Amino acid sequence: MRSRRALIELAAVTGVLAVFLTFVAAVPPTAYDGEPGFVANPAGHVDTLIGTGTGGETVGEINDFPGASVPFGMVQYSPDTVNNYAGYDYENPRSTGFSMTHASVGCAAFGDISMLPTTTPIGSEPWNAWERIAHDDTEQGMPGYYTLRFPGTGVSAELTATTRTGVGRFKYPRNGRPALFHVRSGASLAGNSRATIQIGEDNTTITGWATSGGFCSKNNTYTVYFAMKFSQPFSSYGTWDGYGVYPGARGAASPYSGGYVEFAPGSVLEVRTAISYVGIDGARANLAAEGEASFGDVRAAAWSEWNAMLSHITVADRNADNLETFYTSLYHSLLHPNTFNDADGRYIGFDGLIHSVAKGRTQYTNFSDWDTYRGVAALQGLLFPKQASDMAQSLVNDAEQSGAFPRWALANAATAEMTGDSVVPLIVNLYAFGAKDFDLKTALRYMVNAATNGGVGLGGYVERPGIATYLQLGYAPQTFGAGASITLEWSVDDFAISRFADSLGDTATAAEFQSRAQYWQNLFNPTTRYISPRELSGFFPPGPGFVDSPSRFGQYGFDEGNAEQYVWWVPQNVAGLVTALGGRRAVADRLERFTKKLNVGPNEPYLWAGNEPGMGVPWLYNYVGQPWKTQLTVDRVRGLYGPTPDGEPGNDDLGALSSWYVWAALGLYPSTPGTPILSVNTPLFDRAVIALPGGKSIQISATGVSGPNHLKYIDGLKIDGQATDHTSLPESIIHTGGDLKFSLSADPNNVWGTAQSSAPPSFGAGSSVVTVNVSRPIVTIAPGSTGTVKVDAQRMIDGAGGYTVTGTSSDGGITAAPASGQFAADGSAAVDIAITVARTVPDEYYLVYLTTAVGETIRRSIVLVVVEAEAQE
Repeated sequence: MRSRRALIELAAVTGVLAVFLTFVAAVPPTAYDGEPGFVANPAGHVDTLIGTGTGGETVGEINDFPGASVPFGMVQYSPDTVNNYAGYDYENPRSTGFSMTHASVGCAAFGDISMLPTTTPIGSEPWNAWERIAHDDTEQGMPGYYTLRFPGTGVSAELTATTRTGVGRFKYPRNGRPALFHVRSGASLAGNSRATIQIGEDNTTITGWATSGGFCSKNNTYTVYFAMKFSQPFSSYGTWDGYGVYPGARGAASPYSGGYVEFAPGSVLEVRTAISYVGIDGARANLAAEGEASFGDVRAAAWSEWNAMLSHITVADRNADNLETFYTSLYHSLLHPNTFNDADGRYIGFDGLIHSVAKGRTQYTNFSDWDTYRGVAALQGLLFPKQASDMAQSLVNDAEQSGAFPRWALANAATAEMTGDSVVPLIVNLYAFGAKDFDLKTALRYMVNAATNGGVGLGGYVERPGIATYLQLGYAPQTFGAGASITLEWSVDDFAISRFADSLGDTATAAEFQSRAQYWQNLFNPTTRYISPRELSGFFPPGPGFVDSPSRFGQYGFDEGNAEQYVWWVPQNVAGLVTALGGRRAVADRLERFTKKLNVGPNEPYLWAGNEPGMGVPWLYNYVGQPWKTQLTVDRVRGLYGPTPDGEPGNDDLGALSSWYVWAALGLYPSTPGTPILSVNTPLFDRAVIALPGGKSIQISATGVSGPNHLKYIDGLKIDGQATDHTSLPESIIHTGGDLKFSLSADPNNVWGTAQSSAPPSFGAGSSVVTVNVSRPIVTIAPGSTGTVKVDAQRMIDGAGGYTVTGTSSDGGITAAPASGQFAADGSAAVDIAITVARTVPDEYYLVYLTTAVGETIRRSIVLVVVEAEAQE
């Protein structure tokens, strides 16, 4: 971890020593002595080694990288360790050097253009070379700067970065050994299909390129080009191709290509490397545009840029661990997506052609949308609407070039990783929280096209594969794979389209997609009270709703999770879900059981806080009249985070988990994708100010929360001086700003926020009135006899009247007796339907069609009647 001495030195460089030492010296008070002062230098509370370890046995690597970057930079100049798919693991002592691109993702990606300073002789396989890292106080990471020492060789390295350039300073020992510098063009973390290296005739430059891709076994590819310049000429050089080493050669072309250059013992080198996705000329131009400043000036500029970005949220707290965890989480939330255009505005499009971004705009890529639409997009839209507008426009540009929005865009290709059409709520969340400056109508057109026709892109890509079947059935059948997850995600996606269309005045589209937002109800099984996968035939699988699947990464029908975890993912209509699950008390009790464990992975029936589908669960208590349990549960989950390499509960997924912590620490959460609704919990800090455009702000105070008793519970809330018992904020507050004053207590307040009217809004328009299931839809009946099937029904909206069940058959000799009744207090009904087979009906298979009606709403079920005479003795 970074030493405090290093922080003090950095503060001196930036001229803020006096202020910064105040915070370094501060210690948690033994007694509460008034509100602490605001942080004046937030970058000083970022440790980039946080989140570079493991997030628990189930998840493994957190995948944050510690190296140098600027906000949303093209370059992330960072170390890599051997056999770590996303680049770096703090517990791994073997480093392959430093590469130019990184991302905190769950599959091998980036790690392009690797370099290793060493004094170890070249040997026969330099493409496998590594050196041991000293994971001690000599390894430090902070915004825009990283340094480490290789104790085996005595080489030290310092890294800093601009948007498109990495600047390294490497110091070799004076021990008589030549100073060697490896450059591996064919060393991307996901492997390379092609790569080249060319050592310049001027003996100060190296250029080349690498083609990689195959993200999570997908067929995407990208090519990154580089131009590298050394601060002094090298004396000798050579290349390799993965089969042999060729001293004196200047070029190599191989998926395993690389090269080396040599300097005098004891050299101090500065190496400047720019990248481009357009071409080597683009990399050279980026180097010329951004690579002239000194190492110290680049470092100071990166620090200053980070300080300005992080200062959009200022907090007041004396707890150094809380401050470090918070600002590092905010830092991680602002690393991606990444700048994709060169300094001259050119970028490679999704059509493979070179385009130029409009003047004053930036083209971005690397959108882990399934992960980031839930928290990152809202945070970026709120804090940085200009950049967020460019992000949304970048995705519109991608669609214009390829024919459809890219799901999980990486470089200039859609990987289609994960389920759902999550690029839609990503864009709409950017918009809802402040990003207004992009082509809104074109964005809506592509959203609707994919949701109606599939959204066909290039190379066989389809944004919503199987959409015709989905629209016909009202759900994604299990032939889709994770049919339950897809249905839940597409319901959220369609709700986002509805909200977006409504904001643009397209009321017809808004109404259509609001109804489609309730398709999750078509998978609600009233027999089990779970959302379950469903076959093409319409049948639910027999047996319990939750099934332990130890041989799978999650339950059949669900993506990275199980039925108990996914039943809660109806953020657009929580009130409807509460009704379906039996009411507020039943849901509160079920949540209590569900949150006994907090981070169990995809196969147990408990919360998995380290993965995205469960992120909003703690705030569900706000909907069922027990907001104090939201406050307690959020605090428990916040406890899974801390200022250590292992200080996050799972894979950070381009800042997804980090953004969760930022929101939770502020006492807010964007609970309903597609809307600017913020649900509340107890803040972590005494005071916080969120800067908004136009000089406005959201000011949050929770006096005493940092005191020794750690007040966990909300006793009351005032917005602009007016008391409220609502557990969410007015939607307008993200535009107008406001003053939030939380009153806190050491004990739960069982009155505040408990009324049904206090719950955050739900959007139930278009809901079904009832769902039904025949749990045993096959019945054997002898001619002249009567059999019985049970219809399970569940009321899906409050106030629904009684039900009737009638039946018809494919044979006139088979009749179903009608039944009627009222729902139980929890909205359920179990109806026995008598089916009679006349003596004249021959042995055969017959279908009986049952119709359950509640008011004007009907649900149909199919029963297979096997007519079979009793066996003769």
